[in-house]
Amino acid sequence: MKNILVPVDFTASTPAILEAAEGAARGAHARILLLHVIRPPIVASADAEAVRGTLICNHDEAARKLGECGRRLAGDGIETETITRFGPAADCILEEARRTHPECIVIGSHGHTAIYELFIGSTTAAVLKRAPCPVLVVPPGRSRPPVPAKP
Repeated sequence: MKNILVPVDFTASTPAILEAAEGAARGAHARILLLHVIRPPIVASADAEAVRGTLICNHDEAARKLGECGRRLAGDGIETETITRFGPAADCILEEARRTHPECIVIGSHGHTAIYELFIGSTTAAVLKRAPCPVLVVPPGRSRPPVPAKP
């Protein structure tokens, strides 16, 4: 079966990303692999139990939100699979792309300024540079315009 990899971060751009992915999946007769990457917390102490508790909480919340996205897509007739990974976002996305061999990756762009990108970096830019397949970038705040009703 064909796959479309869709990394989501549950920001305001997630609905537009899912909409674009759904259109791509319908056109390619593919299933959607919903991926959420949890970045390990920056820890100021060596309290391993506190770190473990934070990761479990983040994983459970991600699983819940991914499940909601998957159920929405399944309700529209799109087969989905949910995946959660821990680590640097771009690296995890690229590893998952190498593992699952998707037809394409549908990813959002947050539209940060050039200064932000210079100092913080961009997951989308890193994926674009190293992806083993085509990448569809969904700009921030974009969704399909409503279709006018026929008279």
